[in-house]
Amino acid sequence: MLPLESAALKHPLLVNHLLALGLGLGFGAVLEWAGLGDARRQAAALDRRDFSSLKVLLTAVLTTCLLAFLGSSLGWLDLSRLHVAPSHVWPGVLGGMLMGLGLAFSGHCLSTALAAAGSLKLDGLVFLLGSLVGLWLFGESLWSFKGFWNGSVAQHSSLPSAFGWSVGFTVVAFTLAGLALFLLMERQEGTKPLASRTFLWIGSMAVAASLMVWIKGQPTPEQTWKHIRAENQPLLDNRSVFINALDWAKVNLDPKLGLITVDLRPAPAFEAFHLDGARLWVPGAEKKLLAELENAADPSAVVLVADDEALAVQVWQRLRAQKVSNLYILEGGMAAWKQQFSSIHLDHFDLAKPSAEALATFPPEAFTQRLKIEPSRAASPLYCTAH
Repeated sequence: MLPLESAALKHPLLVNHLLALGLGLGFGAVLEWAGLGDARRQAAALDRRDFSSLKVLLTAVLTTCLLAFLGSSLGWLDLSRLHVAPSHVWPGVLGGMLMGLGLAFSGHCLSTALAAAGSLKLDGLVFLLGSLVGLWLFGESLWSFKGFWNGSVAQHSSLPSAFGWSVGFTVVAFTLAGLALFLLMERQEGTKPLASRTFLWIGSMAVAASLMVWIKGQPTPEQTWKHIRAENQPLLDNRSVFINALDWAKVNLDPKLGLITVDLRPAPAFEAFHLDGARLWVPGAEKKLLAELENAADPSAVVLVADDEALAVQVWQRLRAQKVSNLYILEGGMAAWKQQFSSIHLDHFDLAKPSAEALATFPPEAFTQRLKIEPSRAASPLYCTAH
């Protein structure tokens, strides 16, 4: 299954470089073949005479969308392993406006300038040089507007999360909207008959593919687990994701560290006693947790608490399949927790939130540091759940 595993490749670095080179050359060749290395053709879209550049871009986006989600539906591509970069909303809006001005003045964007420079066009070479200078200036001056740059970060913006749509419905709607926009541009140009036979064939295939994505749906977490089991099951087998009570209590005392404790026990047991800040695992809690982790600015550790270890493992596998990182299980559940602190005899001792004074009664060798909070490159849950 794609994407390729680096560990399974004999020379992963060489393969990565060859893939990057091949994709780059192919992308440049397509741009040049479509005539987008010509600045005059790019600029013609601004006065609505020639939409070639927009039609090439729209075709690429629609093709990628359909192949990616169809491949995911058929089990050929694991989209949960693809990184979804955060969006800088207002800087992106401003950058888009500046890019539009640059396109209006020069007739190029960075990719088409590279294609033009590859064919030794002087305007492409000049634009490319200016882009490199601009990138350097941006990097050197970022510190001066860092607040604006980081002030509107959206971790995983998507149409399904914004409108509450399923992935399949989103793909169908996006495909129909794209085809309608393509027809509108063809009509505006007025050089070709509207809805040609080629367009009808290709459009019908695109709609059929989008409907297949909608009908078949995306892989469930259980199906995704089968693909990632080989690399994740050892974490359960060697119990490296099982933490003891002292480890949790120590991290819980540090306000700088994000800690989310999820209690999987029945509601009566939770109401009788639960750890400090713990939340009950109720219907809908999984979706809420994934959304919280998706939009969090800083990574957090998630600790599952259950007296039934099999249940904790099952939920761990499900969340791990949805790319939740820093995910742990409290070893032994509440029984082990109470046993761990049964020897503490301090005034005002809170069993749900042991203090630093309580932890100081244990020798240093009693602490096994397994709980670590590392930066996450998780994909959006959009790509990991069935619809």
